[in-house]
Parts: sequence; C-alpha cells; structure tokens
Amino acid sequence: MTMRKSIGAIVVLVAGAACGFGQEVRGRVTDAQGAALANVAVTIEGNGSPPRSAQTGQDGGYSLVGLPPSRYMIRAQKAGFAEQRQGPLELAASGAALVVNFRLAPAAETEAVRGAEERNPNDFVIRLDTNSITNELARTGGNLRYLTEFRADRNYYGEPFGFPLRSVETASLGSVLGSYHGSISEFHQDSALNARPFFQVGSLLPSRRNQYAFSVSGPIVKERLSFNFAWGQVRDSGFVNGNVQVPLAEERTPSATDPEQYAIIAAMLKAFPDELPNLPHVSKRHLNTNSFRNIRNTAFSIHVDSRFASGDRLAFEQQFSDGTEDPFELVLGQNPQTTTKPQSLRLTYSRIVSPRTVMQLYAIYDRLTAVLLPTKRYQNLLSSLGIQQVPDFDLGEELTNIGIPSQGIPRKRYENHYLLGGQFTRTAGRHNFSTGGSGKLLWDSDERRSHGRGTLLFNRDFTIFDPELENPDGTRGRERTATAVENFLRGQASRLSLAVGNQYRGYRNWEWIAYFQERFTVRPGLQFNLGLRYEALTVPHEVNDLFEFQHDTDANNFAPQFGFAWSPPATGVVVRGGYGIAFGSMTIATWNRQASNPPMTQSLSVDKPTVAIIPEIPSRQPDPTRKSTVGSFDSEAALPYTHTYNFSLERELQTAILLRAGYQGSRTYKMFTGLALNRARYDPLCLDSPSRDCNSSADVNARRPDQRFLRIYNIVSGSNGYHDGLQVSVVKKRTRGLSFELRYAFSKSIDSGIFNFADAGNGGEVSQTEELIGDVKSVSAFDTPHSFSINYSYELPRLPTGPEWLANFFQRWTVSGTTIFRSGTPFAVFTGSDGPGSGNVDGEPNDRPNLLNPEILGRSFDDPDTSAQWMGALRHDCTEVLVPGSATDSYKQCKYFDTNLPVGGRGNLGYRVFRKDGTNNWNLALARSFPLPGASSEKQLQFRAEFYNFLNHAQFAAPGYSISSPTFGQITNTVNKGRVTQLSLRLIF
Repeated sequence: MTMRKSIGAIVVLVAGAACGFGQEVRGRVTDAQGAALANVAVTIEGNGSPPRSAQTGQDGGYSLVGLPPSRYMIRAQKAGFAEQRQGPLELAASGAALVVNFRLAPAAETEAVRGAEERNPNDFVIRLDTNSITNELARTGGNLRYLTEFRADRNYYGEPFGFPLRSVETASLGSVLGSYHGSISEFHQDSALNARPFFQVGSLLPSRRNQYAFSVSGPIVKERLSFNFAWGQVRDSGFVNGNVQVPLAEERTPSATDPEQYAIIAAMLKAFPDELPNLPHVSKRHLNTNSFRNIRNTAFSIHVDSRFASGDRLAFEQQFSDGTEDPFELVLGQNPQTTTKPQSLRLTYSRIVSPRTVMQLYAIYDRLTAVLLPTKRYQNLLSSLGIQQVPDFDLGEELTNIGIPSQGIPRKRYENHYLLGGQFTRTAGRHNFSTGGSGKLLWDSDERRSHGRGTLLFNRDFTIFDPELENPDGTRGRERTATAVENFLRGQASRLSLAVGNQYRGYRNWEWIAYFQERFTVRPGLQFNLGLRYEALTVPHEVNDLFEFQHDTDANNFAPQFGFAWSPPATGVVVRGGYGIAFGSMTIATWNRQASNPPMTQSLSVDKPTVAIIPEIPSRQPDPTRKSTVGSFDSEAALPYTHTYNFSLERELQTAILLRAGYQGSRTYKMFTGLALNRARYDPLCLDSPSRDCNSSADVNARRPDQRFLRIYNIVSGSNGYHDGLQVSVVKKRTRGLSFELRYAFSKSIDSGIFNFADAGNGGEVSQTEELIGDVKSVSAFDTPHSFSINYSYELPRLPTGPEWLANFFQRWTVSGTTIFRSGTPFAVFTGSDGPGSGNVDGEPNDRPNLLNPEILGRSFDDPDTSAQWMGALRHDCTEVLVPGSATDSYKQCKYFDTNLPVGGRGNLGYRVFRKDGTNNWNLALARSFPLPGASSEKQLQFRAEFYNFLNHAQFAAPGYSISSPTFGQITNTVNKGRVTQLSLRLIF
C-alpha cells in the first residue's frame, strides 16, 4: 500500500459523548488510559440538599437528574482507584445539563502507595527514551494490568505490563467553575527521619527533599470561562551512598616509565576518592562512600475551560517543567550533568452536532529539550596538563570506570511533535459508533557523541614479567597476563574506540492513525465491541541529506479489536473476553544508529594504544582511508506489534466486594534487537606470523572477515515475546470506612532475543556469537512468576464513648497503604572480559562462561551473607589455570563455572538462568483533615505522614555477575532505599 493511498483513506472526524437537555448532571468516568470504568459510585452534594448517588454503567456513563439549581460538590469512588472530587460547581436553572467527567488514577499510583522514593538513588538512570521503563522493569518486574476493554481509539502497546508506551493525552474538557478555590502544600523529607541504607558504612549523612505546590482556580467570565493554575518546585539535595572499586594504597602511583604517560595516569587517579577501601571482606578494593547530589525541578501548568452560548466547549492546557541535576560522583565522571525541559500545549474543541452526535477536535504540541554533559569536575581532570577533553576509561570491572563508556556523553536532544486529530461519535438506539484519526509530525534532532571523547579499554591482557612467580624448577620469575589495574597504571590500553566528525542529525517523519469502533447492546446483559485501527509511519528524512534510511514506510498496519461482556440472567456473574492487536513505534533512539557512519562521521578503533594518544583525540578527523565501525537499521525492519487476548469471570457480592479471575496472554513480534556483526574469528594461519600477537586482543581487527569495516551493529526486528498470566483480584468498595484491593498474578514471560517490548534495540547486551543468536532465548528481564499486592484505605471511626476531646481526636483519620510481594527478576552471568582466558576474543563483550555443575541452575540469590557461597565464588572456590598450549594466559575455574572459551566460540551457560531478591515492601500513610474554625467545609488543613518501605526491608540487587569482577557472587547493593518518612501539609481554600 502506498503512503499516498494510505493518507487519502484517512478521514479525520470527531467524537465525544452526546449531551442531553434538562436539569441534570451527567458524564463519564474512565481510568488513566481512557478506558471506561463501570460500577463507580458518583455522589453529588448540594447546599442544604441530601446527597444523591448513581453508579456508572458498562460504558462508564452516569446521570443524576431532577437536581435543583445550586452549588454542588461531586466525587467519584471506586475500590482500587484514588477518589476524585470536583467542585464547587454551579448548576443553573437554564435547563442545560452539566457535564462532569472523571479520570481516576489507580490507588497503586497515588502518592501514599506508589513508592516513588523507593528507588535507591545510587542506581542512576539517564532518563531519555525508554531507559527509565526498561530499568524499572528489570528492577521490580512488570506491573501486570488486565485489559477490561479493547478499543480502537487508543493504542495499548505495553499497557498489559503497566507501561502504555503509545498513550495520547488530550486537553480534558471540564465544567466552567463558578467560584474560586485553591490549595497550598509542602512535602518534606529529611535524613534525620529516615533509616540508614543496608550497606552504608558509618552514619547516615544529611539529605533533604522539599516539594512546594500552589494551585488556584476560578471563573474568568461567569458561566463562560474559567481557569486552573498550578505551580510546583522540588529541591532535593544531600549525600548519596554507594559502593565503588578503588585502587589500593600501593596502586595510587603510576608504574608508567614515560613521563607524559606517568603524568596522565597520575591525574586520572585523582578521579577516585582519597579514601582507601573499607570493606575488604567483600573485595580488596571495595569502598563504601558518599557523594553530594543536588536536584532542582520547577513546573507549572495552566488549564482553561470555555463554554460558548451555542453549547460548544473549548479546553486549553499548557504544562512546562525545568529540571537540572548536579549528580553524585563516587568516582569522577560517573554520571552526567543533566538538564531536561519537557513542555506541552493541548487544545480540545467539542461541538454538539445533534442530541445524539458529538464532534471533537484536538491539537497537541509536545517538546523536549535534554542536555547531558560531563561534569566540570571531570572535565578538569587533565586541565593542568593542557588537555581539555578527557576520554572515558573502561577499567575491566577491576576498578570502577572513570567516565561513562558507551553512553554518548555529551548529548543534546530536541524533540518537537505536532499532532492534529479528531473524533466523531453518534449514539443511535443500542448502537454507539465512533470514528476518528490523527496526523503527527515528528521533528527530532540529536547530537549523540558515542565514544565522541574516546573510550580507552583496559582489560586483563598483555604479557608482563612477574619476579615473584615460582617456576616448576623452584626458581622465581616468569611471564604472566597483566591485570586491568596493572595495565591502567602503566598506561597500556587494549583498545581505543573513538567517533570523529559531525554527529548532529535532524529527522522529520509523519505518523498517521485512523480508526472506527462500534459498541452495541444485543440485549440487556450482552454487549459487543468491534473496531479496527490503522497506523502508518513514514520513513524518516535526514534534514541535511547526509544519508538515507534503508527501510521503507511502514503502511500496512491494521489492528482489529473485539470484545464482549455477558451477564447471564439471575447469576450476578459477568463474563468478559477480548482480543486486539497493538503496534509499537520506531523512535529516534532506534533509527539514530546510522548517525555515526562515514563519510561525515567515523567510528574508529585503535588496537594497543597507550594513554599518550589522549592529547591527539580532539584533533582527529574522518579519514576515508581508515576503516570504521558501521551502524545500520535493517532494510526489513518494521513496527513491532502484539496480539493480546483475555477472558475473565466477575462476580459482585452484596457485601460490596467484586471478585475477578481472568487469563490474559500476549504474543509480541518483531521487537527490535541489536546484532553485533563482523566479529573477529579464529585465524589458524596467524601462528606462522612471528610479528603478530596471534588470536589475541591485539589482532582483533585483523581477524574480522570483512576488512572494509570494523564492528557492524545492525538493528533488526528480530525478537519475539511470549506472555501468559492468571490474574485474580478481590476489590471492596468503601463501606464503613474500609476499602481494599487484593491482587495476585501467576505468569511467565519469555523473549526469544535480548530485548523486550520497551527496548529500542540500540546498544546493551549482545549474543555471544553472530552465527548463533538463539542461545539468548530466556525468560524476560521483567519476568516475575508470582506477584501479590494489597491496597487498602480505612477511615477510623469516631469513638462512641469517652471524652469529647478524645472522640474528636480520632475522627477524620485515614490509614492507607500498599503491600507488595513479588518474585525476583532474572539475571545472567558473564565472564566479564573479552581477553584471552576470559572471553572468546572476538571484540565483543557479554561472553558467558561454561557450566561445570548444573545443580546451580535456577537458584535465587537473596542473602548477602551466603550469595558468594551459593554462587561458588568464594576465594577457595576459584583458581587460575593455564590455558592449554599457553605459558602465560590463564583462565578462571570456579566451583560451578570456568572461563576457558575457545577463540570465536561461546560458553554453554544459559542466559538469565538465575534470579535476584524479590520484592517485600510495605508503604503506609496516615492522614487527617482539619476543618478550619469558622470556615465552610470546603476550607480545611490536611496533614499526611507517609512511610515508604515502612518495615525497612532491604530488597537486594543481583550479586556480582561477572566472573572477572572482584565482587563476583557478592551482593553489595540494594534496589530500594531504607525507610523514608515524608510529612506534608496542604491548605485547601
């Protein structure tokens, strides 16, 4: 299908809900993704009038009729969701219905139970693209969600795992406010109220977090125009605790004999803290230390609602945020200075064409500015030597890296997305029909200097003479392989990776969407939902015509949707089922891989350089006579897509409890994955070349089969995902002050490649060999077989007896929280180096060892006291063994693994066959509202105390998974913080 025909087939029309006439309040209640919520209790209270309630139907709609003109407060409540209130609202005597829509957030995502501060701050994430999502998935696993409805007007790609990657937020149409109201709040955290992290040496150093917020709303023109303005600021500063590998006292002096190299290494050693290792029982170079971090973020939003005399409605929203982070650096260069400025403008227009027909148009502009730079402290490391550009140092896991290898720092990203769309909805009898579409222009630019400052790799490599080694004849002194630390101190690297030339790229492309959907009621208790969604994504165009993409416009993406809800008579049971296809997307994170290709840019590799090459790095330019690393986006690449299907049974008991048991599965195809090609191969003939260091790190580039290039990294649609899960939930609506939701999931997720649905395929782990990539098929990085959670909220009752002051004290208190238990996510074990005796010497990392004893397979490692023992990584469990046929190269042999890999071969250990510690987390909140004396019920002061990780339970990170690392098998970090206390006050007026 050609793009012209595809675009010509798209008719952009508008939709909404038809408005009736009369003195009534009506509307629709949806979840955060826009799906209809049934059985939501909507309560309205007016001045002097008794409260009245209604429940939403299967389409999320509700109606309250026969209401006298007055000022009303309206609230929507559903177990498992955060209560939402609107008002005060004016219901005039004009006869026009007042439309009030609600969008409820899951209770698990409210501040009391979300656990937003649980993440250990020493786990730094570059928050671009989907990095935060993939990190969170691997950290705690997926947050499975059951799709109750399949709708063609939204894309639910990733939503079953808790991360809807393609959701679109329009400006919500609210009612015009008739009076002014607002709030002022302050949230405070202080280290004096928090618990010390599990692994911290010494006392907890000072840190504090303050969040200020202010909002005000009210009319601009009576009954025609109103506004809402919100402003907030976060100031988060203090010390971050973490673990690093630092040089020993005797390793703080360079061993290089050349004066220039000596000076460079001496300066780079200053990147490490002055403190010496303080945890020798973990490893001899292990240091637990602290570094200062400062985060500041300011945000504001404006929302304007307008209602015209004709009944047409208009909503405008603007959101802006400005965040900066001066990062912690346990070792200088560890994290970048980060500035992000997301903003959005949204406009929605709704017109009632007829009592049964509504048209809606919307426009959205989203912009992101992100700048990531090396810190000044890091950039000044070599300034005393007249060197202004400091490269990254990859120290082979024996020491913590200096800089951020392979992360493309500095980096500047600018994204501008323009969207126009509309929807048309008509209700006729038992049928509800909607159709619509949108067109989106993506205007992105990126300057990512991957290895732009150069990356020097120091491996366990090269031969040195050791006078202390004993020979078989009893004499001392023989050659051996140098460690990465020894090579660093003498200034001898294994390889320099360097990108030179102009790496700025700008892209333009279009995304087109069209859909139609019909929901119809066959008879009471039986409803069907049918829909079809079409998506097309044009091939990007580089604005300066520096190169052309190999793949074509993807314009054959049709996504049918089907669902039903059936309630057999007199049973109280609701049977639901559905099926739908959802497409993912291609973003700049995926297709930008070609930006580093010749002739404008070259990715170079220099074997066996010394640090004396550093002053030359900034002056290097593209050289057509030199070979380069090449990145490509496969010509057959296409949008990933997922089939999702489910079936469930629901029963609502008279005790206000809803039971649900359901199965949900998915099959995801064409997920992006990266292939490292043109790897170095074993050369049996090089043994005859006396001038060549044969089949070693030194001749990697000479052993690549295609001598026109170095490494070739090709992103393909080459991974498939499989998920099956049983979900059981018990939801209790609020009665007698208590509401709760219990949820259990038993599931399994498998990926045929390394990457999952949220990955861009650009970078990360690679397979052991290019010939056999199927050996990475395993459970997904976020696979959590068991997950159990409890969300609850209880309003303490007023004491029926006792002193009046005591009864008043206990009323209005609410206790809420969440408890989560989850299986640990999987991890893989690697050799840790590509050098002889540690890897297959093909120029790529991520080699896996050989398995010597299968009894270790499937183990979970959740105790730092026993992890090394169960991993077989204790010092007496591992020995150095000479590689057969070599007098100098040795490999490591442990209780369960060895690293004796043939050149170009692979280890036989499976991928992700172990699991880390699971989640056992309790978050708790205690809140009370105080009506202000002499004021109306709308004015109150709210106090809230929140306790994240209330029981101070450490959730341990995976043990060291690189055999060459000194922390192999050791658990040295947690993925969460110790108990955090947050206090807040909110004044509502």
